[in-house]
Amino acid sequence: VLRLNDSRFGSGESGRDVNNIWDYLRFGPIGRAFLAEDRRVLLIDEIDKTDSDTQDNLLDVLEDGSFIIREINHKVVAKKRPIIIITSNAKRELSDPFLRRCFCHHIPFPSAEEMAHIIRLHFPDITDGFLFKSIDVFYDLRGKNFEKPPATAELLDWIGAMKTNGLEDPTRDGTIPYVGTLLKRTRDIIKFRKMTGRK
Repeated sequence: VLRLNDSRFGSGESGRDVNNIWDYLRFGPIGRAFLAEDRRVLLIDEIDKTDSDTQDNLLDVLEDGSFIIREINHKVVAKKRPIIIITSNAKRELSDPFLRRCFCHHIPFPSAEEMAHIIRLHFPDITDGFLFKSIDVFYDLRGKNFEKPPATAELLDWIGAMKTNGLEDPTRDGTIPYVGTLLKRTRDIIKFRKMTGRK
């Protein structure tokens, strides 16, 4: 669009040459990491949320340290191959060709002890009673086979909601306050209400 605009109205004092496509290329994180003079660390987060085409497009990036700018048929080779860290929540299977180009490391879900440490980092003033009752409720819910079990982010949101509203007992009145911060899907909330006998 910028090149078209310059061809119609001129590039002014920008110094761009409409005949030089390189004046109009804008590289994303992968391109910038490949063209950097020093070695970079590149994070590709939640690759499982992308489609198979995205994974296929990364095959040469991972194997050869290169990619093609198809519009000008130019191959970009990394000056210094970056360290590429790719995360996945395993919501979708990754292709075999993609996985063959990766070293895989599984990070298990935090234990109750690890979760207590995470919570204290976010809520340093939380009492032991509040902390451990919250953890007990959280792991109990995770074991109930919900479609979308609560994860760490939901636990922190739940504790934050209770603290904001002055609640220090997550099991008060025999129910779970602000359960909508833990369970996000309607079917899970309906299932929870049936389990607890509440409407």
